[in-house]
Amino acid sequence: MRLLSEDNTSVELPTGVIGSVEGRAGTAGTPNANRRVYPVPVYQKAVESYEAARSRGEDLFGELDHPGPMQPPALRRVALRITGLTLTEDRHLEMQAQVLDTPAGRILHAILESGARVDVSTRGSGSLRPCCPAHTGPAGSLTTAAADHEPHYLVGLDYELHGIDAVVSGAHPGAAIRGGRRR
Repeated sequence: MRLLSEDNTSVELPTGVIGSVEGRAGTAGTPNANRRVYPVPVYQKAVESYEAARSRGEDLFGELDHPGPMQPPALRRVALRITGLTLTEDRHLEMQAQVLDTPAGRILHAILESGARVDVSTRGSGSLRPCCPAHTGPAGSLTTAAADHEPHYLVGLDYELHGIDAVVSGAHPGAAIRGGRRR
């Protein structure tokens, strides 16, 4: 399949792919809506693990919505194949992905084609350690926020990224699909 890119050049998509997207999946050192803080080393390890898995021919997928609690990922819900994962200098976890020609991928494609915003959310497992109420201070340091007395939780280095899902409302501020190429 060929599609027209932003600069009017033609781009070839692999069989089974109906678009490509990119977006922010999180920001290290910043509490999310689930009151979790992912330190920079946790995201660095996630990127390294992703790259090692890709070099072994393993894929990381994203589903349309998160699976339910204690529900394993399922190929029938897959909408995205993650093709790139980087941690920027400003601590943003950025992803690139293909939108797959699956039932879930076609739904995601239609939503994006309508111009609607779609958030993304990381899905993984690992330990959490309670910490003080916090917000991001200078240079991404974690500092106490006087107005917020609820505990936050630091995500441990044992965190394993299992997927990056397309969701209605993600936990990380700014975690959304941005543009990309679609048919």
